Amino acid sequence: MRSDGHPLDTISHVSPRAVMFIHSADDANTTTPLSGEHQLYAAAKSPKEQWIAPNGGHSGAFYAHNEEYTYRVLTFFATYLKRTR
Repeated sequence: MRSDGHPLDTISHVSPRAVMFIHSADDANTTTPLSGEHQLYAAAKSPKEQWIAPNGGHSGAFYAHNEEYTYRVLTFFATYLKRTR
């Protein structure tokens, strides 16, 4: 496994830990295109979740869709983070 910053080379090794992908459909940042998110999601093993916000640009989905963003992230945490005593 490469560990030199190539997400496509390492994403399949995250499992069995859950991973959540959040991206905005209108992200115009050339280093993080929507097509790259789709490739990462496809390469990731389960458990995994994906949310493509309709808009928000690069890193703005939280502000553009705060209620839905918060709900999705908290639901993901509740589903995949197990409390141990």
